[in-house]
Amino acid sequence: MLRGALMIDLELALKLAFDISRYIADRISEVNWEEWRRPVGKNPYGTTTKLIDKIAEEAAFYIIDEYDPELNVLSEETGFLDRGYKECLILDPLDGTNNAINGIPFYGVSIAIGSKTLGDIYFGYVYNVVSADEFYAFKGRGVYWNNQKVTRPL
Repeated sequence: MLRGALMIDLELALKLAFDISRYIADRISEVNWEEWRRPVGKNPYGTTTKLIDKIAEEAAFYIIDEYDPELNVLSEETGFLDRGYKECLILDPLDGTNNAINGIPFYGVSIAIGSKTLGDIYFGYVYNVVSADEFYAFKGRGVYWNNQKVTRPL
C-alpha cells in the first residue's frame, strides 16, 4: 500500500536539501583529496563507485534517515529504495565526480523531488560544493540562487 500525500512542502524540501548538501560537503572535506578517486565498488548501473561517491551517499542517507521524509529514494550509487511512498527523492550525492577527483572545482549535490515521470518533478536543487552556490526551484514559484529569486534570465 502506498503511503503519503503528494508534494511535500517547500520549507521541508529546502531544509532537507540544504542539510543533505552541507553534510555531504562536510564529510568529503574530511577525507584526503588523494583518496577520493579510490574505487570501492560498482553501482547498480555498472559504473565504478569511487570513495568520494560512497562518502557522499552515506552522508546523504544519514540525513534522509534523520528526517525520515515520506519519499522513496533513487540514488546513483544505491539505485531505487522503495520506502512505500508515492513520491521520490532523486539524488546524485556527488554530481561531477570526475571533476572532483581531477581537481576541477565544479561539482555538487543534485536533488529533485517528484512522482512518476520527469514531468512530475516539482522541486529541484543544486549545491556547488566548491563555491557554496545554491540553486533551487519549486514548480510554479520560480528559481532561486542563494535564496534570492532570479528575476532575469540565467
